[in-house]
Amino acid sequence: MPFVKNIIVRSIGQPHGESRFINYDSALSKGYYRLDVLKVKVKLPRGVEEVELPYKEVINYIDSPNTSITIRGGHVDSLFDIGDKYRALTQPVYEEFMQVKPGTFDGPVLRLQSIKAIGRDAYECVLQRATYFDQIRTNLSLDMPIGLGRTMRIEDLSTDKQLRPLHQSLLANTIGVSAVWVTPLKHKDRKSRYQVFLKPRRRQTGVFYDMLGTVSGVVEVPEDDEFHGQTLEEYAKKEICREFYQETGYNDYMLANNVAESAVEIIPLAFTRELMRGGKPQFFFLIVTPSINEKDLASCFKGSFNGPAEFYKGSSPRIRKFGLSPETQCNLLYALRYIQRHERLEYVDLSD
Repeated sequence: MPFVKNIIVRSIGQPHGESRFINYDSALSKGYYRLDVLKVKVKLPRGVEEVELPYKEVINYIDSPNTSITIRGGHVDSLFDIGDKYRALTQPVYEEFMQVKPGTFDGPVLRLQSIKAIGRDAYECVLQRATYFDQIRTNLSLDMPIGLGRTMRIEDLSTDKQLRPLHQSLLANTIGVSAVWVTPLKHKDRKSRYQVFLKPRRRQTGVFYDMLGTVSGVVEVPEDDEFHGQTLEEYAKKEICREFYQETGYNDYMLANNVAESAVEIIPLAFTRELMRGGKPQFFFLIVTPSINEKDLASCFKGSFNGPAEFYKGSSPRIRKFGLSPETQCNLLYALRYIQRHERLEYVDLSD
C-alpha cells in the first residue's frame, strides 16, 4: 500500500499521454467537459490539494451504498445503429485501427442508451446491443479526423462543449468495468495492511497500454438478452468477476485450495463517465480476496485464460518504471477512499 500511495502521488499532474487514435489530454486541455470533471481532495506530504480526474461521477456507492439501477424491461432493448452517415465517415479510421491492431475481433457488448433518476438512490436505464467494432469507430478513435477538421469527439460535444446526455450521444458508449484487487497481508502491518495487484498492460491490448493497470474489460451482452431480475450493478459485478478470473487465474487457486466463492468480495465503488473516451460509461469496483503468496499467484497468472496476453510479465523492481493509467489512478483513489471510509476524512490520505 505505501508503494501504491507513492505511485499515485507521482502520477498526479502528469500527462495522460496519447495514442494514435485518442489524445487523452485534449479532452481537458481544450476546455472540453469543464463542468463534468471529477474533483477529489487528497492529502499529500505537502498538504491537502484538489486533484482533477477525467471522469464525471454519476453514482458514488461509497456514500450511497443502497443505490441501484434497474434495467427497463429487464432485457436488452434494441440494437445500436451508428447510421449510414457516420459509418461512412469513420470507415477510414476503422480500417487504420484494424491495420494497427489486426488481432482485434468483434463481439456483442452492452451499450448504455440512457440512465435517469427515478427516486432517492434509484435509477432506471435502457440497454442496447452494440459491437466492439462500433466502439472502435467512436469512443476508441475520438480524435481522428473524419473530414473537414471534424472528429467524433467534436461531433458529440454539446453546444457548450460539455458531455451530451447518453440518450443524445452519437457514440457507442459501451459499458466498461474496472477493479482494484487487494488481499490482506498476513503480517497485518498497520501501514501496509493490503497487497494490491498492479501490472503493466501490453501494447497490443486495451486502450491504456504500457501503463500499470488492474483488472478491466467491457460488459458483454447476456446470451438470451435477458437479465433475469438483476440490476445493472449485479450484472456488472458478474462481468468484472469473469474478467478477474480470466486475467488473474485466481479461480484456479480457489479450486486448488478449497477457497469458497463467497470469500471473493466484490464491492461497487462508483459509476462514472470517462471524459477521455467521450463519456463512455465506466464502473469501478474493489475486489477483496484471502491472501495469496507471490509464488502461487505467479503460477495461477501464468495459467490464466488471458492474463499473459493482457499484461507484461516482469519482476517487481521493473514495475516502478511504469506510470498509472488514468483508469487505474481513479480506481485506486476510489478504493482508498473506501478503505479509509471509517476514518471519516474529507480527503483521500496519501501521506503515509
